[in-house]
Amino acid sequence: MKDEMNKAQSGERTFDENQKKAITVSRNAVVSAGAGSGKTAVLAERFSYLVTEKHYNADQILTLTFTKKATVEMSDRIYKVLKKKAPEQAAQFFKANIKTLDSYCNSVAKTGAHLYGISPDFTQDDETISEQVYNMALPFILEHRDNFAVKTLVKTDSFDKIAKELFVQPVLENFTISSPVDFDACIQKQHEEILCAWKENAAHADKTVNALLNSFNQFDGNKGTQTYKTLYDVLGNPESFPEVPLLSAEDIQKSDSAKIERYALFINRLEKLPLPRGKGVEEIKDCLNELRVVSPVLISLVNYVSGFYITKELIPLLQEFQEKVNGLKRATGVLTFRDVSSLALCILRDHPDLRKIEKEKYKAIMIDEFQDNNAIQRDMLFLLAERPERMETGVPSVEELCPDKLFFVGDEKQSIYKFRGADVSVFRALSDDFSGGNLSMATNYRSHQSLIAAFNTIFGGCAFPPEHGKNAARSGEQAEGTEKQPAVFYTTKDVSEGRPVPEYEAVYSEVTLSKSAQEETEMPGMAEKLYTPHIHLALYDKNQEASDGFLTEEEAEAKWTAEKIHQLITEGADGGKPVKPGDIAILLKSYSLQPMYERTLLNHGIPYNTETVTGFFSDGPVNDIFAFLRLCVYEEDSLSYAQILRSPMVNLSSEETNAIITLSLPPFSDDIAIQSVLDEEAFSRYLRAGN
Repeated sequence: MKDEMNKAQSGERTFDENQKKAITVSRNAVVSAGAGSGKTAVLAERFSYLVTEKHYNADQILTLTFTKKATVEMSDRIYKVLKKKAPEQAAQFFKANIKTLDSYCNSVAKTGAHLYGISPDFTQDDETISEQVYNMALPFILEHRDNFAVKTLVKTDSFDKIAKELFVQPVLENFTISSPVDFDACIQKQHEEILCAWKENAAHADKTVNALLNSFNQFDGNKGTQTYKTLYDVLGNPESFPEVPLLSAEDIQKSDSAKIERYALFINRLEKLPLPRGKGVEEIKDCLNELRVVSPVLISLVNYVSGFYITKELIPLLQEFQEKVNGLKRATGVLTFRDVSSLALCILRDHPDLRKIEKEKYKAIMIDEFQDNNAIQRDMLFLLAERPERMETGVPSVEELCPDKLFFVGDEKQSIYKFRGADVSVFRALSDDFSGGNLSMATNYRSHQSLIAAFNTIFGGCAFPPEHGKNAARSGEQAEGTEKQPAVFYTTKDVSEGRPVPEYEAVYSEVTLSKSAQEETEMPGMAEKLYTPHIHLALYDKNQEASDGFLTEEEAEAKWTAEKIHQLITEGADGGKPVKPGDIAILLKSYSLQPMYERTLLNHGIPYNTETVTGFFSDGPVNDIFAFLRLCVYEEDSLSYAQILRSPMVNLSSEETNAIITLSLPPFSDDIAIQSVLDEEAFSRYLRAGN
């Protein structure tokens, strides 16, 4: 205790046991570090540890982050720690390799770009290359408008949409200059997958149909219901059921889907049967639900086979377009982010001499925020961490890596860069690869105790308040007298009990309190004070009908949210006290929804303020006033007129506003005509606004 006090007085940071393990781990490791767990401090301390205890030079440690901002922060933190603990290395800190993964890929790509016909002075600019590829696509499609596939596709979509969805997007999202797509190999692989999928799903469907027939024939309940008669009309004559047909590669090549289509439509007919209710029908219901899962898969396989004749005609065009795009990239020297990362991987994977130079530069590699990376970047880091003697091409296995060179840090729950190719399953797989170095920093030093308890309840299904079942929640059991909570994420309990967790899903581990925070909760009367807030889960069903009819999906959800907030601030939730408006926050996925939510809150009389206002005229009321002033000056400004009608000044719905605008009337000119398209209440509001 005395040592801890001395450290605190000297300003030296103390670390908990899990943090110390991460700082000093001497093998390849994956550290799961949640928000507020001190991961930046741990990375800085580990850098210092490698310098002072392992005697690595600062430039022999490659530290990779995800953003430029994180790079600046990491450099500052490491330098401050080194300045205290290793002043001589701090003096050489300007040589340190602390970079974003993007910039590191860029530097590797420049060393071997010439091997792929690319100038080393290339630039990375996704926006420019996207625009150039789009400008190429439409003329290319028009040039080949007599192609059978193009002529077929334009019967259902425009040339522009075909250019975007079948040429621009695949090129930008899947093709790279260093790894062009081998279309023949892809088609072969697709055929293998289609044949396998048909065999498995058709067999499963057949097994389910047999189980359905057995359950139906054994049913001894009420057979006079309409549901039973409907089922009997289909299931009463099993001799007419088609057998499961075989699908061959030749069938796919010929686009011959007749045999499998008949069977798929038969399963589709079964899955549309009504679900029975009552006693003794559980097995029948389960079988029908199972068919509802497998039927769309069979239909999609039929669609692939029946449409393959179009695919065959389309493939040569995609091949030609790919070559044109890669030619453009080489000529202009402009590459995408995906091009650069793929190029870096190809150089390290396929050119052992260049890889040898690169991997010998570094004795340790630390990677932050790895949950936002993907398999390409994982493979590249494996190549840098392989054993010195390995000189083969290809990505090394886990057994071929140096045992203590890699240190990954991340939090799978915070993966947000899927649009850039982030794949959280890669981070999860690393935990299996380096099971001996699988570490966790679960203590949150940043958030309040009540927030941490809420995290564990909402995301992990733990009891709330935690003291009502602390031990039960941690053992995965529900405390007596507490309501079982759902969990947003899969949990460690799911994993330990062997439940299948999809690779792309995050797994939530319970967040723990710091020692000081835990001691505070154990003070007399403090737990009741800290955990006073009540968690109220209200789930919105997107399929429910809006109470007042014709609303867009976004408008209906905003209205439901406003009504829920109004209930909380007037009545409270579950018998609790009313909530203050200032205690409620609305988090939006997109700022584009903000004006609509502001308008909805105003309509419900709910006071609010916004954290993000991009400009004076982005505020809802200001825009309404501006539209009103424009209408005063320009009487026939239909856009301003429509905005006023939709504003709280008139408060008409979108449909009512459209009905008035379609009359092509100047503002407030023909009340009789307008009355004909509005109900009495809406027309009354309209008249009040006109006056």
